[in-house]
Amino acid sequence: MWRSFPRWAALGFALSVGCADAQELDEPILPLPLTIELDPGRVALGEKLFNAPRLAREVLPRWVQFQPARRVEIHIVDGLQAQGDGPLVAIVLENLLGNAWKYSAKNPQARIEFAAEQRANQTVFYVRDNGAGFDMKYAGKLFGVFQRLHRTEDFDGTGVGLATVANIINRHGGQVWADSAPNQGATFYFTLSSPDAT
Repeated sequence: MWRSFPRWAALGFALSVGCADAQELDEPILPLPLTIELDPGRVALGEKLFNAPRLAREVLPRWVQFQPARRVEIHIVDGLQAQGDGPLVAIVLENLLGNAWKYSAKNPQARIEFAAEQRANQTVFYVRDNGAGFDMKYAGKLFGVFQRLHRTEDFDGTGVGLATVANIINRHGGQVWADSAPNQGATFYFTLSSPDAT
């Protein structure tokens, strides 16, 4: 199944689980969120201007192809330019959009949005869904490795995706946070630079 994905993406996941090559992965399930071990000696940050909506449109079909019968309203705002490492930000979007797809699965009127807003002269990107949501009292566990807020029997997952997101955003000098409520969906926000850098 990996053949249809970009080579850097497959190798990124392989690195995170300790495989020598993505071909060693033999579980034919799901799509799993892509992760990568952000060791500065192994992954150089290549920052440049890129089209964020185009990245989002490139990663979403990977989830759609596994559940083509689902009816999901997807809204991606055009014209969002970002400065950062495009391949690494693609992994961020793969995980955040993948979570939105997964946790909205039980809503027959699922909606997923990728957009941005300006706060204090800084661009804040966000991924929003109207899915299962979570209790904010557990928000401190969100970005830890192998931390999950939902039961495996309800929603499968590895517990490493959001930790990877946090690592990539930290490498860019940005921030990532979330806002949610049970059964009210979730919004994940992120920046790709510190406020002082804007």
